[in-house]
Amino acid sequence: MSTKEQSSRREEGMQLARAAVSAASERKDYDMVLLDVSGKCSYTDFILIVAVESDRQVDAVADRIRRACVEVGGHALGVEGVGSGGWVLIDFGDLVVHTFREDAKSFYDIEGLWSDAARVDLDGFKAPLDDSRPRSSSDQLAVTD
Repeated sequence: MSTKEQSSRREEGMQLARAAVSAASERKDYDMVLLDVSGKCSYTDFILIVAVESDRQVDAVADRIRRACVEVGGHALGVEGVGSGGWVLIDFGDLVVHTFREDAKSFYDIEGLWSDAARVDLDGFKAPLDDSRPRSSSDQLAVTD
């Protein structure tokens, strides 16, 4: 793969990561870590780890992430664990998302497996928490002047 192709792939992964982090933080500021594994991993450039409080939240947050990534042009190559509780994995190619219940996150310790990977600062990625916001993009109305 050429340097130009690698750069393009990395940008696509970062775009998906921005959408995923924003979707996950839309309703609550969950514990999230985005790992940059480009150059260290052959199957993806970024790994997003999201820790939530319950099995219901695992599925709901994973679904919001999947929908947000599809809206920006992503395609889920695989989704595992929906409905089983504790952990959902979504593979977008350039981004792999792990949505865990907090205890499962600690048990599997994906961050520890990638301790040498750079952590990406998420401050600019998170959606502002605002209870007056519409809950999904389908709830939003177009406003024209």
